[in-house]
Amino acid sequence: MASIFEDVWAQTYPKPVLGDVQYHYFLGRIVKHTSDFIPNITENTQWHELSFRFFTNGSKQWHRAHGLPKLSLSAVYAQYGDAAIFGKSYSAFAGLTYSKKLKNSFKRFEQHLNLKFGINYSTTPYNRFTNPTNNAVGSHLNLTAKIDYGYAYQFSEQLHLLLLLSVKHHSNGRVETPNKGLNVMGGQIGLQFKVNDRKPEKHAEMPSSKELNKKHQWVLSIGYGRHELVKEYNGPKYPVYVVGAFAQKRLNHLLMLNYGVEYVYFKSAYHAIIDNAIVLEYPHWHASKISPYVGLDVLYGRFAIAALIGFYPYKPILTAGRFPTKFGFKYYVHSNDEQNNNNFFIAGYLKTHYAVAEYLELSIGCRFDGNRFKK
Repeated sequence: MASIFEDVWAQTYPKPVLGDVQYHYFLGRIVKHTSDFIPNITENTQWHELSFRFFTNGSKQWHRAHGLPKLSLSAVYAQYGDAAIFGKSYSAFAGLTYSKKLKNSFKRFEQHLNLKFGINYSTTPYNRFTNPTNNAVGSHLNLTAKIDYGYAYQFSEQLHLLLLLSVKHHSNGRVETPNKGLNVMGGQIGLQFKVNDRKPEKHAEMPSSKELNKKHQWVLSIGYGRHELVKEYNGPKYPVYVVGAFAQKRLNHLLMLNYGVEYVYFKSAYHAIIDNAIVLEYPHWHASKISPYVGLDVLYGRFAIAALIGFYPYKPILTAGRFPTKFGFKYYVHSNDEQNNNNFFIAGYLKTHYAVAEYLELSIGCRFDGNRFKK
């Protein structure tokens, strides 16, 4: 019985094969991205990164649809400029690397795009008494994202030199204020040591995009978040309640279109109205936001990266702008490799206005075919 289970597990989740190990050294600066970013940046930031990249073997349709990207695990130790304010940080990332070998006279070069997401621990966040200048980072623990783009030069079969431009961001999603977010931009130089050189396995060809189920299906979701929405930092945390009704349409093997409407209720806005004796009829309504959204899921089997942009038909109170954006992930119970089938998912989002975080959200949802309910 154990051997049967092991065989099924091995077929579903094949053992990863290590492709290469990389070391990167980064030099750059923190970017002052908003007018109310208090610290004055005078020094450079540097970090050291160690990455392990693993082959995708082509056994999943998303492997082939994305051109066999490599899976990566990375650890970053950063020493920020102006260390008395920003201190140091430790980050752990998981991500994907898209690579493409150049041709002809540039055949020793390989183009790289790295997309990485993870968690970050910062040693010196905002403190009212000991570090009041740091209004960028309000908590020790943060979410982080990193994008690298550049080229690798092949010295030998095993050793490559890497030159990359890099952007790194981390934020706690306004779970704790202040939270202007920290953005760092600069360049990386690195060494890549190849451990294996593996060719993709032969698998059945992917079905044509025309064979996919591209009918519109319906999505209902409910979500919960927490945030601070007060002028004084380190104030009370308030819940956020989210209900969404969307349609989905499969575009091709890689993309799913989403469009619909979302209702959000802010307990913080309700208390702001009541506690400040603001005279408004229907305070619960004024503590709500309704907005249409349109966006895309980038599909990786059961996993998806989701991005949405919306619009407020009216101007809600305590809102920085009229164009909300959401960025995050979805994990589906059933794989999206072949069909746009009925499904359940969990999702996590960061909601922002013009790159200023509003809240973090965790939601659950279901996708279904509306025709099943017709008689």
